[in-house]
This record gives sequence, C-alpha cells and structure tokens, in this order.
Amino acid sequence: MLRSLVTAAGLVALASASRAEDGIPAEVVRDVKQATVFIRVEVADGNKSGSGFVVSAGGGTVLIVTNHHVAATGNSAKPPAIKVVFDSGTKAERAYPAAVVAADGERDLAVLKVNGVKDAPKPVAYAKPAAPFETMSVYSFGFPFGQELAAGNGFPAITVGRASVSSLRNGGDGELATIQIDGNLNPGNSGGPVVDGKGRLVGVAVAVLREGRGIGFLVPAEQVVRTIEGRVGRVRVAARTGSGGRPAVRIEADLIDPTGAFRGATAYYVVVPPKGKGPDAGALDKFPGSRKLALKIEKGVAAGEFAVDKVEGQVVAQVVAERAAGEHGGGGVVATRVRSFPLFAGLKPEDLAGPPPDSWTDYVPRDRSFAVWLPAKPAKQEEKQHDIRLNGESLRISSVVGKTADGLFYAAEYVVLPPGLARNSPVQLHAMIRSALLDEGRGRFTESVEAQSGTLQGVQYRIEYDDEAARARVFIGRGVVRLVRVAGTAEQVATQEAETILLSFRLPADRSARKAPEGRPAAGGPRPAPSVVAPRRESGPTIIAGGHA
Repeated sequence: MLRSLVTAAGLVALASASRAEDGIPAEVVRDVKQATVFIRVEVADGNKSGSGFVVSAGGGTVLIVTNHHVAATGNSAKPPAIKVVFDSGTKAERAYPAAVVAADGERDLAVLKVNGVKDAPKPVAYAKPAAPFETMSVYSFGFPFGQELAAGNGFPAITVGRASVSSLRNGGDGELATIQIDGNLNPGNSGGPVVDGKGRLVGVAVAVLREGRGIGFLVPAEQVVRTIEGRVGRVRVAARTGSGGRPAVRIEADLIDPTGAFRGATAYYVVVPPKGKGPDAGALDKFPGSRKLALKIEKGVAAGEFAVDKVEGQVVAQVVAERAAGEHGGGGVVATRVRSFPLFAGLKPEDLAGPPPDSWTDYVPRDRSFAVWLPAKPAKQEEKQHDIRLNGESLRISSVVGKTADGLFYAAEYVVLPPGLARNSPVQLHAMIRSALLDEGRGRFTESVEAQSGTLQGVQYRIEYDDEAARARVFIGRGVVRLVRVAGTAEQVATQEAETILLSFRLPADRSARKAPEGRPAAGGPRPAPSVVAPRRESGPTIIAGGHA
C-alpha cells in the first residue's frame, strides 16, 4: 500500500513538473502583457490597428517593435498618425503619439519611438532570444480583431494565446526566415510578441493562414536583434547623367538605424563589361579589382556616385556600414550581400506615348482593363481566367501569361473585388496579399518601393525564393486590382526585357506613364501586393497578413 502511494505521489509530481515546464509563470505573463501595446494608425482612407511590444525604455523614451505593414501609410506622402496605447483595456490605459524611426520592408519590421512615457514597462527580453525548435510551446500576446473587441469607449484588452512551433523555414541565404506555429493567432495580433515560457522573444506575429484554421507565421527574433542594432536595407544602383554631362552610376542604400548607431558607409564595386564574367566572391572589400566609394549619409540614406565611360554591362556591388558600440549592440561593420545590378538605358515615361519598339507589341485585353508591352514572338502566351480565394472570398482573375524566348515568365492580371473586400482600404488589401507573395513563407522580400504608371499608383516588389526571383508591380483602386509580374532566375528578372514589361503596364488611356518616385521606399514598408502569386501553384491556401482595422 505504502509503495502504491509513493508511486502515485511520484506520478503526480512528474505530471505537475510537466505542466510547469509547459506553462508560463504568472509573473512572466504580467511583464509581457505590460510590455505589449495596442497600435492604432490613422491613414487617409481609414484607420487600422495592430500590436507591438517594448524593446527599450529609459528617460521617458520608449522603442517599440511592430510589423512594417501595421505602420504602412498607403501611397500618402504624409507621415502616419500613430497612437500607441499602454495597458490597453485597463483603468491605467494611456495613449501616446509615436513616430516611425526605422522600417524594414524586406522583413516586415518597423520600430516606433515614443517620448514622454510615464511608468514605462519593462522591455521584452529580445537581445538573447530563445532558440526555436519544432513542438516548442510558445505564447502570443496581442489584440486580435483590434477595436472590435473593446468594451465601451476604451481600447481593447490584451489577449494571450498558446501555440506550438510546427515548422522552421529557411530563406534563400540559408538563414531562418519564417517560423510557423499552430495555435491561437488572429488578425490584429500582427506586430505582437510571441515568447517562450521564460518570456524570451521567439518571434513577431506577422501573418495568419486563414484557411489553415490556426496556422500562423512569425518573423524570427534574431531579425529583431539585427534591426535594433542597425542594418543596411535596400540597395539601388542606377545610371544617370553626372557632372559635365558624363554618364555616371549612383549607388544608394537605405540604412535601418533606429538608435543612430551608424557612423559611416562605403560601397565596394566592380564594373563588368557586356558578356563579361562578374566576380564570384562573398565579399568585395578585399577582392582584387574592386573599387571603393565613400557614401554620404543623409536622412537615413547612404549615397554616392562614380563616372563610367558607357552605360552598359553591370555593376557588382556591396555596401558596408560602420556601426558604433552602444546600449543596443556592439560596434563593428554590417554588410549587404554581393549583388549584380545591370546597367542599361531603361524605358522612359515619354517612350510609352509612341509605338512599342521592334519585336514588341502593345497588348490591350478586350475589356481594356490595362495595357502592357509584350514580346511579339513569345515562346508561349495565352489569355486565361482562374479563381483564387482571398480572405475567404472567391475571386475571378483575368490574365495574359507567357514566357519569353529566353525563358522569362510574365503575367499581367486584373480582378474586380467583391463588395466585401472592396470596402477595405488599399493598405488593408495590400496587407491581405503580402504573405501570399511569399509562397507560404518560402520566399522573402528584398525590395519594396512606390510605383507609379500614369494615373496608377501602387507598389513594386522583388521577392526571392531558393533558386528563383520575382518582380511585381501592384496597383489597387476603386475596387480593382491590377498587377504585372515577371519571374525566373535572378539574372532573368533583372534584364531589360523584364524592365520593359514591368514599366509599360498602364491604363490604355494613359498614353505615357509618369515617372515613379526615384528610389523612394514604399511608405510604411513592404506594402503587400494583391494577387501576385509568383511563382506558385494555382491552388493552395490563401495567406493573409494579420493586421486589422
């Protein structure tokens, strides 16, 4: 009998220990709840909301991490009116204005700064994040469905959910790009922290797989660490007319630097002639034949230019920024990947006023929903219609798809949104599609800039997969989505052929497409893009971003 009681007691102890291991202490829940904030963003065409969390607090100044798409402003040049609410849904709730001090569209992260905060909460432990593994128990904090769950006239109360890590997905560079979780994650959780049982950051909630019923995606915590420490964002290389009318090449790099840690930036480059072979190197600073260009930093952009004899061939470049040691990280340098940028005289807006060049045709569908220049003799081309599901609703897409003689895939598409979806703002619609561009988490954004073509305004993206890349221009307006996309190898999507297809997409009434804002990052970050599903299967679940209005 005594032996049975001892055995039973041992089993109870083991069960209790197991529950303690799987659970999260009350004091950890309290601290993370206090550090999680409700974010409300006012834009020209409506309000939206999301979640965020404190990563730094001192002297009344607080830094908050959220998703880039939560802080997005659409095409408005006016900065968003952002309100951050601490202790939301409680008697102690208090709201403060916030400003975006860093935006990383590629990783869908943004950093907000709030001044004059009284009794700032303890930050979430992010600097030494928990190492995720499959089956790991995690806990989400945020405000699902936003203001809809508010009681009375106040702001909504926080929701804490439990989930488990079900998949770790690496990007094309071999680094952890996305964490998939199974559990309680809903629209409105976007930007909120997901932690382990000790309160250490695992990731940032970014998207929900609506048809998957409980499958969500996180930006890994390591990306938050790098964003706060400072990193080099998008790099642009373009030909221009320099001093004295000579041709020149300008290099620009966006600096993601929320704490002002960068002290200088340098570009290393190699000019490769047509049909020449570029350097096969992981770094250019010590590569024989590479040249060094000091970049001037102004308003978060490092830029410089150098003269060339002819605008031809390609420039292989790498940007290196010097970072000072500080509270949020050590000193040293951060560098971009080595990347090739083709040089050619691109399509000018006035070119579209006339006929297309030889070997091209001006394609206009029967319903005159768009116009685009396409190859006159493609390897394959067809008009087609197919259905997709977006946010639970079925959409009928009309498109022309084809492949060039060199193997570049292209598509121009048009869809009329049903009334339920059309009531959403462009920012919300972009957010719904953003994750779909990533082919269920297998790709990552490496470019997100504002795009304009005649009267159309939208966003241009570059998405990289394991061994492929895609570029897309997406335009939303008046309940209609128009898009043009190209896909293939990294070299194929950077050709003049790809550029011509992308830049010639316009309304038939727009005889010339006005020039897009040069090198201007998309406001608020990778703004998502509708129905570009490149390159992906025509069937499969629809992924929607977790932001909510």
